[in-house]
Amino acid sequence: MPFGLGFAWGLINFLKGFDMNLKKLICDAKDGKPAALNDEQKRQLLCLVSKNCKGQTTEKLRRRIELPLSLWNDEDRFSRVTVDDDGVSYIAGQSWPDEMRYLRNLILNK
Repeated sequence: MPFGLGFAWGLINFLKGFDMNLKKLICDAKDGKPAALNDEQKRQLLCLVSKNCKGQTTEKLRRRIELPLSLWNDEDRFSRVTVDDDGVSYIAGQSWPDEMRYLRNLILNK
C-alpha cells in the first residue's frame, strides 16, 4: 500500500523525535496558547532563510521573525520547519534553494 508524502514527513519527524513545528506554534499562538520562538530559534530561522540575501532583505526578515507568532499566516509549508530545544531545522522536499526562497517569501508575506 503506497503512502503519501505527508505520511513520510510525519514518520521522519517521529523517528527524529520532532514533535513541534512552526505551523503548530503559529496555530497555538493564534488560539491564545503560549507559543513563541526563543532568541536562539529566531536566530537560526533567520540564518536558514537569509542565506545569500542582501542586507536590506535580511533586516526585513529579522523584523518579521521578531513579530508575535499570532500575527503570522499559518501556511502549510511552515510544518516543514521543525522546532526543538536544539533550534530550528527544515525538511526539504525537492530543491533546497527554491524552498528557502518560498519560505522566505512566506515570512515576508510576498
